[in-house]
Amino acid sequence: MVGRPPTPGPVRNTGEGFEPASAELLFEPEQRTLPGGLMERGMGLAIVRRLVERHGGRVWAVSQPGEGATFAFTLPG
Repeated sequence: MVGRPPTPGPVRNTGEGFEPASAELLFEPEQRTLPGGLMERGMGLAIVRRLVERHGGRVWAVSQPGEGATFAFTLPG
């Protein structure tokens, strides 16, 4: 294969979801929003953000409580 493979589409889940105002907190090291506004430790999404941004891309999450979440990213062509 020559060049970079295509960027995959968004990832959706059917979890509890989160308040839209909490979306940016999900990508902070050691923070994850849980139902009821509780925070839990985690590194996964912080690592994803660092990798995507170091390649010139952007990552984001969209959700509503009780409706799951969608995570997506873009990379420059």
